[in-house]
Formats: sequence, structure tokens, C-alpha cells
Amino acid sequence: MPAPQEGQELATKQDIKKFLLDIKQMLTADIAMVKEDVKVVMDSVHASKEDILELRGSLSHLQDPLRK
Repeated sequence: MPAPQEGQELATKQDIKKFLLDIKQMLTADIAMVKEDVKVVMDSVHASKEDILELRGSLSHLQDPLRK
């Protein structure tokens, strides 16, 4: 096997750097998507919690006359 030329060695380092940069960009995009998904879920849970509290308030208002 012939010894690598200097230009070939640098190209290999360049390829590895590009490969690692591509992985970093993909992971960054994946993390951003997960953060957005978590935000959507948290907003949904928050809205549901508000709806439940509102419903609970409506029900307790209806029950108050029955308790008296």
C-alpha cells in the first residue's frame, strides 16, 4: 500500500471535519425539533389544565346551590 500523499491526508482530515460538522448540524436540527415538540406538548397540557380548572369552577358553581 503506497504511503498517502500530503494532499490526500489533508483531504481525509477535511472529509472527517465535514462529516462531523454534518452530524453536528443534523443533531442540532433534531434537538430543535424535539424542543418544538416539547413546547407543543407543554402548551397542550397547559391548555388542558386551564380547561379542567374552568370546568371544575363551572361544576362547583352548579353544585353550590345544591349543597345549601
